Amino acid sequence: MGLEIILKAFLKRITILATRMEIDTSEVFATIPMLRGVWGAALHELDRDIYSKVFADDGEETNNKIPGYTLRPTTPSNDGFPAIEQILIGDAVNHYDALISAWNMASQMGLGKKRIPFTIRKTHFLGCDGRLSSAENSKSGWILGNAVWPIEGDPKTAPCRLLFNAPVRILRKKLLVESPSLSDIVSSASRRVAYYLPPDASAIFTDIKPALIYTSKQVITGDGKWERLDLVRYSGSQKRELDIYGVAGYLNLPHGPGELWPLLAAASWIHVGKATIFGLGHLRVEKLD
Repeated sequence: MGLEIILKAFLKRITILATRMEIDTSEVFATIPMLRGVWGAALHELDRDIYSKVFADDGEETNNKIPGYTLRPTTPSNDGFPAIEQILIGDAVNHYDALISAWNMASQMGLGKKRIPFTIRKTHFLGCDGRLSSAENSKSGWILGNAVWPIEGDPKTAPCRLLFNAPVRILRKKLLVESPSLSDIVSSASRRVAYYLPPDASAIFTDIKPALIYTSKQVITGDGKWERLDLVRYSGSQKRELDIYGVAGYLNLPHGPGELWPLLAAASWIHVGKATIFGLGHLRVEKLD
């Protein structure tokens, strides 16, 4: 059985529910950490049990707990309003209604020091191809193994660029990887997939990780360019500013990613590395001319 088929079999055990929300934040410049903070506070008040299941208690991924979602900025709406994408992963999909109720409550709690309310103008579901979906069953989500390769051509052989516009934070021996290789990206993506799989499947998937790393080293890579891009965010739980160290850049795959493409397609939804709850580690796959 080929590696591509094996990857898809595992990824079909993970459900995704992605939405695009257009938000009117008035005169407040709303960042993802700011929105996440008020959303989390609202959910904590509404249902602490769901909060503990979906959110990481300290606001960061740890070895024992990874949030069941990621939030990331996206292009503004046609009429200029900011927009974000919320991606629920695995069991978090089952709590969609409660999470939306928390957003509605958060909008009234407001943003900034003056707690100015904001409005969620529109919410659209996103399909496995990344396009807006109006399907009646959209609330049930879709299977990560069905994630569509975002560029034309054979996903195994079409030249592509793995692009990280926002910082990606991959650690090796607790140190930041400043020039990620394909193996680093594959290793990080594999860890995230293993976490979201059911326990029985996670153990088996972890066993095939060496094969994924070996395969990544056989893929021909082209030019890559990386630069440090560090951010500062305020932690509501720790009551202090935290530095987020990362790198932004790209890695070219002039002959495509081979049989690893389903894993990379999945990573474009569940992200790579640390601090993914703020939209960081967002992998974009672009056509390489």
